[in-house]
Amino acid sequence: MEQSTYRRYSWQSIGAAWLALFCFIGFGVTFVALRGPLAAEMRWTEGELSMAFAIMMASCALSALLGGVAVDAYGARPAFAAAAVMGFLGCLLGTLTTSASAYAMAFGIPAGVATGLMWVGAAVSVRDWLRGRQFGAAWGIAFLGAPVAQLFLSSLLETMGWATGMRVFGFLVLALMGAAAALAHKAPPREEAEADWTFRETVMSYPFWGLVIALFASVVAEFVIWAQVVNFALVAFVSLFTIPLAGVASDYLVKRFGREPEARKAMLVIGAGFGILACVLFLFTDDRLAFTIASAVAFALYWAVEVGGAIGYAASVFGRRALGRIWGLVALLCVGIAPGVGAFFGTYMPDASWDISTRVLYALGGFVTSALAAATLPVVAPEHRVKRTMESAAAMR
Repeated sequence: MEQSTYRRYSWQSIGAAWLALFCFIGFGVTFVALRGPLAAEMRWTEGELSMAFAIMMASCALSALLGGVAVDAYGARPAFAAAAVMGFLGCLLGTLTTSASAYAMAFGIPAGVATGLMWVGAAVSVRDWLRGRQFGAAWGIAFLGAPVAQLFLSSLLETMGWATGMRVFGFLVLALMGAAAALAHKAPPREEAEADWTFRETVMSYPFWGLVIALFASVVAEFVIWAQVVNFALVAFVSLFTIPLAGVASDYLVKRFGREPEARKAMLVIGAGFGILACVLFLFTDDRLAFTIASAVAFALYWAVEVGGAIGYAASVFGRRALGRIWGLVALLCVGIAPGVGAFFGTYMPDASWDISTRVLYALGGFVTSALAAATLPVVAPEHRVKRTMESAAAMR
């Protein structure tokens, strides 16, 4: 493949991932923004509405795992096309229901399937075309779709009724994910010296489960804090600057260390460290305004670093052979389960003795656990995995 073609495909893949992450976060933003008008008009309780979100998250987790199989085999384009259709149907069908249970199923299942495909497709799409010292900056550009969705959709939907808002977002998903499917490309051939783990080898290894523990603990802690004290809009605004800067910084570490797994591991530890900083600021800062600003910056840095570090570590250690399935399983555990655990301890913990400070201490423990787990991760893939790739490539010549 010519260098100019490769460069064009790389930028198109970044654009496709940006659109996918915009829509991925957009579903959560849309649900939150329209929850009040929906409850008021339909007279549904908070618990009934929460059921729809829970079903969406569960469907997202399962879709990410199954979608990873398709992404590994066929690339991100079919996944994005399916996400466009399912996301549109979820928004449209949700507006046609008259009961909370019907809404939960009609909206939650298609929307969950769509978001799972978006999440896995975006990660694999970027990593397939940009690796090593290029991945961090590329992921930083793609991940900007998330805070842009938070800021843009919150402003757009607050002036609309819930049914109109859902239809508008549904058509937006159809258009943007259709464009993402057109931009996406199947992965180029794997490189000779690239790690080549199978899915079975990966899930039987400590690097995988160490990564899951690190990410799971940080996501639980993150959602404890989200439920308490963090200003979403402020975090999203600050993230417009911290996300690309974090990507560039992570690529600098790759150059500095000379080994990508070591740099991505360092970013996981640093990301958890920013979460620890936010918790400490809350516990020891009496000025609420100062805390709001400082914690927003700390969480924006955490948000910018953690996910990219996890994807980069997984891809640099295990290779791209089964990356869709690997990241899908990570999503099943860390997107499907961890947010619910964190939200439970952050909001629904029935023990009245759990005041906000106690919950923040719980979050602090989660971030410390994440940092310790990340610190134990190995930094080099076993040599026989790489050697097998090189031997296979030589045999094909």
